[in-house]
Amino acid sequence: MPKFDIPIKRLVERRAADWVRFVCPEARPGSIRPLGRELTPKAQSRLDEVFSVVTPAGQAIVHLEAQGYLDPAFPARMLRYRADIWENTLTAGQGTPHIHQAAVFFFPEHENKAHGLDDDGIHYVYQVVRLWEVTRDAVLSRGLVGLYPLLPLMQDAVGDTPDTVMQQALERITAAAVEDTALEQDLIAVLGIIGGEKYGPDVIRRYVRREMLMQSQVYREWIAEDIREAKAQATVEVLRENILDVLAERFTVVRQPLRAKVLAVEDVGVLKALHKLSIKAASLEEFDRQLDELISA
Repeated sequence: MPKFDIPIKRLVERRAADWVRFVCPEARPGSIRPLGRELTPKAQSRLDEVFSVVTPAGQAIVHLEAQGYLDPAFPARMLRYRADIWENTLTAGQGTPHIHQAAVFFFPEHENKAHGLDDDGIHYVYQVVRLWEVTRDAVLSRGLVGLYPLLPLMQDAVGDTPDTVMQQALERITAAAVEDTALEQDLIAVLGIIGGEKYGPDVIRRYVRREMLMQSQVYREWIAEDIREAKAQATVEVLRENILDVLAERFTVVRQPLRAKVLAVEDVGVLKALHKLSIKAASLEEFDRQLDELISA
């Protein structure tokens, strides 16, 4: 499954108020503003965003996490983000403002189905939004343009087909962004990316042409990131092969448990260190021991 980090992050940046109002309807539209980096989580993911808002109950913070992959530790990460935000507000003399935390899941396979933590004196939960349970009318009726590209992921009504959903999404995007060509291009590009994952390339090609995609800055960034990641993965694979080749040349037999350890290493820096070690280690046992030390460091 492709990564949606860049497309979704750009959607949130371009139409922040739509996303905030989607998870926090009581937020007053004119009050929504991104918080400075000094108040965002220290260990930020590539998708999370933090906003200051005003609601009828007063000033608040909205922390939005659009979750594009399965993370078994997701609840702990959300709790850490909340603690980071409060640490910053307390340090700044602002106390502990109300934080509305929301996790938005795109696909069922991304959800670990554990959305809280309980321990002595701690009961921690956050809002969970599953797009496949959201009706399209809930977004369209409120004019949340920044979520129109995600319409294919939402709950089907009676009579909906991939073609009717794509046609509706494209028409709504075109009508909403009539005076902002760049926004229209980006919304259509994300629709093509998301719709392609849901419905497949044949359906998408009927509505989103390649030249429409290439006009979008978001799409170009997404492709560039994909190329960078592919190059990085190629480097990782070459380093792994080189390490195993050196070990096999020096010690003849490299048993499967050790091979599996080497093949599980993703960090380029660690792999480079292991390549040097494969040349210098006096034995496979020494290599194995130092590999464990590097992994656990």
